[in-house]
Amino acid sequence: MAALIIALLPATASALVILQYHHISESTPAATSTSPARFVRHLELIEAAGFAVVSLPQVLAALESEQPLPDKTVLITFDDAYESIYSVAHPLLKTRGWPYVVFVSTDAVDSRARHMMTWDQLQQMSREGAAMANHSRTHGHLVRRTGALTDDQWATQVMADIEQAEARIKAQTGHGYRAFAYPYGESNQALQTLLDQAGYVAFGQQSGPATRRDKLALARFPMGGDYGDDADFTLKLRTLPLPYEGFRLQTGTGADLPDGVLARADRPVLSYQLPASIAGQVRCYVSGQGLAQAHQADAGWVAFQAGRPLAPGRSRYNCTAPAGKGRFYWHSTAFLRPKDDGNWPFEP
Repeated sequence: MAALIIALLPATASALVILQYHHISESTPAATSTSPARFVRHLELIEAAGFAVVSLPQVLAALESEQPLPDKTVLITFDDAYESIYSVAHPLLKTRGWPYVVFVSTDAVDSRARHMMTWDQLQQMSREGAAMANHSRTHGHLVRRTGALTDDQWATQVMADIEQAEARIKAQTGHGYRAFAYPYGESNQALQTLLDQAGYVAFGQQSGPATRRDKLALARFPMGGDYGDDADFTLKLRTLPLPYEGFRLQTGTGADLPDGVLARADRPVLSYQLPASIAGQVRCYVSGQGLAQAHQADAGWVAFQAGRPLAPGRSRYNCTAPAGKGRFYWHSTAFLRPKDDGNWPFEP
């Protein structure tokens, strides 16, 4: 992500909402689990709202052809290939004839790690309407460099991890979509450039509807833990992309940032060039802090900044504005920073 991005298309040209799940269970870690009853309720709400559930190949074809997906479209995704996807989610989706995506971490499947599916199960699901895509071989924190790797060594190591997983999935299922979901949602400009050069479309974990301009970090709404009650789910399902014309990311001292990975404690500044009709209505919320400070920047630009330095690890600025008829515009920017000693915090 460059420090200044001008949208390639009007933000409302595509209103695809991507849902992200992990476990569909009441006996797995709460932060990454959705109960079977709540998952059923989500499917009912999608149906009642008249949304079209689209497949990964449809989304990839739309991105390639530059044809917008219509409003009220949703893509359902699952990360990591947990067994409850097979035993609980798959039968419910199969009954409705709805496609979906499983982003597979191949080492965990190969080693039969706890709660993981088998390749036989993944192959069956693939035959019955699911797409199996790439979530890396090792599920590592790909951008958190350790040791003394050079840029070239890091690039070689990361792409080997991704390409080995792609080859393993294709060998097992017969399909290779070159669609990649970042482990933990963590990416930077260097990793996005490598994936772009290798012909991938990539998915993040920052919230919001997805647009073509973000095809190397397509936004998804995480649905585990406390997220996903009826009101929360319905609001997110009906969101529209924030219609910004320009985007700028800077450090608290005004230096341009190429991406959301911070070198140290900072209060980064996020600026949007917005239509006058909504410029004064945008509110940004900072992880663990609440409402961001807002001020007018250059002509036509509005800037938002955290009141305190961001905590070590992952955080976000989530920005929203009323879109009318009970709908909201939404855009999220993900940040990542080490601890003050330069080491990375533990984050599962």
